[in-house]
Amino acid sequence: WCAAFVNSTLAQAGIKGTGSHAAGSFHSWGSKINNPNDIKPGDVLVNYSKSPRTGMIGSHTGFATGNVEKDSNGNVV
Repeated sequence: WCAAFVNSTLAQAGIKGTGSHAAGSFHSWGSKINNPNDIKPGDVLVNYSKSPRTGMIGSHTGFATGNVEKDSNGNVV
């Protein structure tokens, strides 16, 4: 349902999403951000972890809120 939410929200903003209900469909959508400090509120994020249930990568997608959590070394987590 997360990809359906992201696609619906993008459509309401006039942006074409992937049209898929699979979170992994966003893996190749848009532009990759290499530096976590470049993430901006509203960016589409994809969790690249491997789903233990399906074995697929990209098990969750959503939007960046602007809240950034960092570890004790200042790395984005």
